[in-house]
Amino acid sequence: MPDKTSKRIFYGWVIVGGAWLTLFVRGGSGLTISVFFQSLMDEFGWSRGMLSLGFTIRMALMGIMGMVSGVLVDRIGPRRTVVLGALIGGLGIGLLSHVSEIWHFILFYGFIASIGASLAGGIATMSTVRRWFMRKAGFTLGLTMAGNGLGVVAFAPLGVILLNQYGWRLSYVFFGIIMAIGATIGGMLLKKDPESQGDYPDGIKPSEQEIKARADFTVRSYHWSLKDVAKNRNFWLYTIAMMGYFIALNGLTSNIVLWGKDLAMSDIAAASLLSIFILSSVVARVSMGLFSDWAMNRYKGSTRKPILSLCLIFSGLGSLLGATAVNTQAELIVIAVMVGFGNGIGMSLFPTFLGDLFGVVNIPMIQGFGMLFTTTFAAAGPIMFGYSHDITNSYNLALAITAILCAISLISLIVVKMPQKSTQTLNGC
Repeated sequence: MPDKTSKRIFYGWVIVGGAWLTLFVRGGSGLTISVFFQSLMDEFGWSRGMLSLGFTIRMALMGIMGMVSGVLVDRIGPRRTVVLGALIGGLGIGLLSHVSEIWHFILFYGFIASIGASLAGGIATMSTVRRWFMRKAGFTLGLTMAGNGLGVVAFAPLGVILLNQYGWRLSYVFFGIIMAIGATIGGMLLKKDPESQGDYPDGIKPSEQEIKARADFTVRSYHWSLKDVAKNRNFWLYTIAMMGYFIALNGLTSNIVLWGKDLAMSDIAAASLLSIFILSSVVARVSMGLFSDWAMNRYKGSTRKPILSLCLIFSGLGSLLGATAVNTQAELIVIAVMVGFGNGIGMSLFPTFLGDLFGVVNIPMIQGFGMLFTTTFAAAGPIMFGYSHDITNSYNLALAITAILCAISLISLIVVKMPQKSTQTLNGC
């Protein structure tokens, strides 16, 4: 049996709490601003495609900033990286209260707020949680990412209330303050890894038998340079596998509220669609993360790939059905649940699977490198959905393309294998 440390409370759970809080306010303040889109369109005459351009630039920039975030996490640590992002992100969202031209929206949201969201986002938080857990990696990452989703669930109706009471300008100020304060508090709780604190992952020293039986334990302390990673075909297959569900996630979250209004939903009901989408995702993040941990512990040496493939199956089928069978509010809710559940699986298991493949020593850099490509590609999601509606008066074309991309991503995931490394630098587990 593994030896347990003498500590009563494993600090890894504090890490989860800090990361959860950070993602809660980041997701809530940054991803629910679409609640105010109708007010912006009414006041300034902007189109959905024009506003979606802000989301597209946000995602493209976040892809580039993912590399920067990975470097900063390794150089100055996750705590300082997140706090810096909290302040920049809060400033960007708050400045949205002063927009009067479309380029203001693009600058404040697409650039400034996005830089902050990147630094206080998944690279710093998720890679840190992944370093602190092995046996419960899927569950803890799913639990952490639930914060991002629950933030959207909480902030969407809050945004409607603030909008009705104070208008969209003051609402942006409130959201910016919440982002700055909340993410700063969460970031201050983060520490690099258990080894630097004289502890073990999960708070338990792994046995030699456990290390040999599980591939993820074996590769935990392998050192992969970016040069080695860039030469490995399995990294690129993994990266392509992420693109399909990212397109579905970004396209729907930026347009689903407006889609609901197309079907004659009220403001509250349409905003609740986003909540339904995210709640489905949250359920999947926690439950399927926990299930993947059980599978890894039960079937030694296995990977999470079969469970992870459900992410692309649900996202792809949901998008396909959305392109062919959505004419009522009830049908739109079904699509929101399907795609949301699929995306939740990907949210928790893709970063967990990355640690299974390449270890956790360089995971911030590797994750940031992958996000450079996936988020830049997925940045086309919001603008593709927005202009699809502007041109054809429906989202069918964008949804059909998304379904095809999910199929391609599924094929890529199926052929991913454990990467082989010719030279291995072991730092100890």
